[in-house]
Amino acid sequence: MKKISTFLILLLALSAGSTLFAQIRINEFLASNDVSFPGPQGDYPDWIELYNPGADAVDIGGYWICDDLNEPDKRYQIPATNPEITTIEPGGFLLIVANDNTAAGVLNVDFKLSGSGEHIGLWLPDKTTVVDTLTYGAQTTDVSMGLSPNAGQWWYFFTTPTPGAANPDYTGIDNPQGFVFKPASPNPCSSSTTLEFGLHDTSPVLVALYDLTGNRVLILTNKTYRAGYYNLVLNTSELGNGIYFCRLSTNNGVSTQRIIVSR
Repeated sequence: MKKISTFLILLLALSAGSTLFAQIRINEFLASNDVSFPGPQGDYPDWIELYNPGADAVDIGGYWICDDLNEPDKRYQIPATNPEITTIEPGGFLLIVANDNTAAGVLNVDFKLSGSGEHIGLWLPDKTTVVDTLTYGAQTTDVSMGLSPNAGQWWYFFTTPTPGAANPDYTGIDNPQGFVFKPASPNPCSSSTTLEFGLHDTSPVLVALYDLTGNRVLILTNKTYRAGYYNLVLNTSELGNGIYFCRLSTNNGVSTQRIIVSR
């Protein structure tokens, strides 16, 4: 009975810890900042907004962050020396400054984001347990990408970025407020992945997959869609391992995201 009790206590403790770290979300980011947001060092840096939708404060000091999901050695550890700066209160936001200038502050990291598309990942202090990850496509200067509502499932482009503040809430609106392309899930994938997109207006839609050399591998769809949300299943079972680019073209915009096939 003692062993069982000890096991249950340990299980509860691990569950509580899992709940704490799992509640932190990558909520918004800007990968091409020209004039939209002056940073704390007087420059116009890339930035990543973290959001805590949970009921408990979480200190991300000691967590690891990176713009590459596949290279653990590139991950940067957020200093655990200033919990008053690195703690995110319930319902609170924390802005990570991605300007490759770690000497400037605790929340400055050693990389910049690519405007042509890449990854963002956050890991626990053990460096391997995933807190949240994101793969995104090509970005537009001074236009951020964020979840709506905060910690939601849909990514939107925000022509008015909201660093450190609540994102616009489009809950209950039948049609997207603009043009949205949700990151593929799962990604990396082995046999298939699901792509979701949303249109504010009726538009022709071309979704095609390209390899690293720019050759078109296949067309997922090429037809006109009404305003609304849609999903497509990309069958990758016959594709070779590697990196591909999925391009969505509509009257409202073009977005590209990286797809990784791995078995």
